[in-house]
Amino acid sequence: MIAKFSAIDLFSGAGGFSLGMREAGFRVIAAVDNDIQADETYRLNFPEHRFFKRDLWEFTPPQMQDQIGCDSVDVVFGGPPCQGFSGFRVGNHGERIVRDERRELFRPFLDYVAAFRPKIFVMENVPGIRTAVNGEIFEEIMREVRALDYAPHWELLRAWRFGIPQKRIRLIIAGFRKDMPPRE
Repeated sequence: MIAKFSAIDLFSGAGGFSLGMREAGFRVIAAVDNDIQADETYRLNFPEHRFFKRDLWEFTPPQMQDQIGCDSVDVVFGGPPCQGFSGFRVGNHGERIVRDERRELFRPFLDYVAAFRPKIFVMENVPGIRTAVNGEIFEEIMREVRALDYAPHWELLRAWRFGIPQKRIRLIIAGFRKDMPPRE
């Protein structure tokens, strides 16, 4: 199969999302994660991709654009760390919310969306992203996506219904650039 659409993977981990995108026919041209095990595993599994072991707070979109030699892609995808949204741990909900910087990692993700202006983006996380910090972060994500001129859509997916051997529920946020022509 010839890949038609280019993509970059943010918060790539070992590359599960990249594998799925590649199997779906996308050409993943770059991936970023700051974990040492992710670095080694990703490079082993995807030697044809450009992998950057970098912190997305510091590795800016213009830096990646310079490194990969292009300033636009068709898709930006990834899953910012979910620990700040997982479960009902102390500090995620209610009156005693504790600051967790990992909850802010949607910001560099959206910075990449703003810089690369993909046709679509896909962000994966846990369902708790909708309710953590009393729903404020999810609402902020939706506002920022709309401000970037994307139409957001979110949905809860039950992984086992897609052949994944895990009983996991994931929240997928997809953003569609508003200037894209409607499909017929």
